[in-house]
Amino acid sequence: MSELFIKIEDKNDIKQSVSELFGLDLPISGGWGYDEQSAICIKSLDKSKEEMFLLLGSLRANVELSALKAEDERFGGINPSIKSIEEVGGFVKVTFSIEAMRKNIYNELINEYKEGYGKADFDIAAHFEKRKQASIKEDMICYFQLQL
Repeated sequence: MSELFIKIEDKNDIKQSVSELFGLDLPISGGWGYDEQSAICIKSLDKSKEEMFLLLGSLRANVELSALKAEDERFGGINPSIKSIEEVGGFVKVTFSIEAMRKNIYNELINEYKEGYGKADFDIAAHFEKRKQASIKEDMICYFQLQL
């Protein structure tokens, strides 16, 4: 696990934590998916497996890269994508590619975009190049167990 991520030391079942942190009632149980013993158990699906993996990967990345960090250390624009999915002994190991940038920089770039968009002198290509340069990309592995 990259040093950018802060491991969630949560004694609650993930269902309770997700409900408290995000106000979501998801059909899940278990831990935060750091290994097989703490796999996130998905009990039913109302969307595709990949969409559920992305949702849960995004929640975990947001907690690790923002909620658990000091204000000046937080990241924004946290965007996970699935890099690979493997079946491993009854578990699903998903490797996410997480793209994010420091929250203060992210906020500055969002404001720049809002102020400049549609104006003749706004160089949108240069703006998106700034975003690209300010972004970090890290992998995050998450284990799931499907109990459908």
